[in-house]
Amino acid sequence: MPGRTLISQEVLARVTGAPLIGGNSLRLLKDGADNYAAWREALQAARRWIHFETFLIHDDEVGREFAAILMAKAREGVRVRLLCDWVGTARRTSRRFWRALREAGVDARLFNPPQFVSPFAWISRDHRKMIGVDGEVAFVTGVCL
Repeated sequence: MPGRTLISQEVLARVTGAPLIGGNSLRLLKDGADNYAAWREALQAARRWIHFETFLIHDDEVGREFAAILMAKAREGVRVRLLCDWVGTARRTSRRFWRALREAGVDARLFNPPQFVSPFAWISRDHRKMIGVDGEVAFVTGVCL
């Protein structure tokens, strides 16, 4: 297919060092638009749990859209966990944004905020970006919100 990159199963096995397990598939998403569309679909289909880890989420149109999806799923009884880096969200996301998530039932946390007992610990950051849904769909990405 034009514009699609296909990777053979043998290449994946060599690169990961892991044995192949039947019934799985891999799709490469190349930019924010591709990622956001796939994330929306997976998050909206969640039935049991969502684990969402990212370096940053902005309190902007895109961030609020995904926050609304996470809050709706939490209200439906889906267990939603959101972990964002403290530095990545500082001055980009309001307290009201976080409060709304928590009040809706989202287990929203910040990674490694500053603490008086360990004043230099904040230097350690969480740059991981991943989403897991119901143990069936996962995204490992470089894209933030």
